[in-house]
Amino acid sequence: MKKHRVVFLKYTMFQVPGWIVAAAVGVWLNRTMDIPGAVVVGLPVFWILKDMALYPLLRTAYET
Repeated sequence: MKKHRVVFLKYTMFQVPGWIVAAAVGVWLNRTMDIPGAVVVGLPVFWILKDMALYPLLRTAYET
C-alpha cells in the first residue's frame, strides 16, 4: 500500500507546476481580457481534475 502512496505523491509533484501555470493564466486572462472570475477558478480546477482522471492510466509509468 505504501508503494501506491509514493507513486501518487511522485505523480502529483510532477503536476503541481502545471496547476500553478493554469492558475497564473486564469489570473492573467482576468486582468488583461476581463474574463469572468469563474474562469480564474475553473481553469485550475479543470486542470487538477484532468490530472486526477489521467492518474490511473499513467500510474504504471511512475512506478519504475
